[in-house]
Amino acid sequence: MAASTPPFPTITVHYGSLSPAPECIWERGLSYGEMSVKVIKQGQKPESRVYRGACRTCHTEIEFERHEAKYNVDQRDGDYLSIRCPTCSSDILVAA
Repeated sequence: MAASTPPFPTITVHYGSLSPAPECIWERGLSYGEMSVKVIKQGQKPESRVYRGACRTCHTEIEFERHEAKYNVDQRDGDYLSIRCPTCSSDILVAA
């Protein structure tokens, strides 16, 4: 059975070392410690992501960013964000 090529291009990573760099790295304009990476899909930084939640007490719906809420670590059920409801002051919990 012939090996098939992957549906995406391979990424070559060049790490710096103490020995002189090969000519191919200098030809591409890379220096020590740089990486040659192609971004396939640009994502969002976690702190700029917008979360939505609803209060279980008064049913207020809110949107907030990660830096506005408290990040809670829970090994059993998974990490979550908690933020105070602006209407009734109870906690709104959203999966992180």
